[in-house]
Amino acid sequence: MLAIQLLYISQYHPDEIHTVSGDKWMALVNEGTHSTLRKVTVHIKRVEDVDDEPGEKSAKQVSITPAIEETSVIVLLRGLDLH
Repeated sequence: MLAIQLLYISQYHPDEIHTVSGDKWMALVNEGTHSTLRKVTVHIKRVEDVDDEPGEKSAKQVSITPAIEETSVIVLLRGLDLH
């Protein structure tokens, strides 16, 4: 069975994503008249979740490098032989 994973640059509850900082993904990027795939590295930062106690940081904030304007990133993808 072929599998592809999708991820958005967003904040997630602790158990909603299963990727770690340093994982390699592809970003589908809106270039205006077309879209392109770009190699990126995912970074996960612990941040406060809506149900956290003061000072607790259980949520996961996803970002990527190299930096791409967030509104241009349609989705992050991995799996198959994306290129």
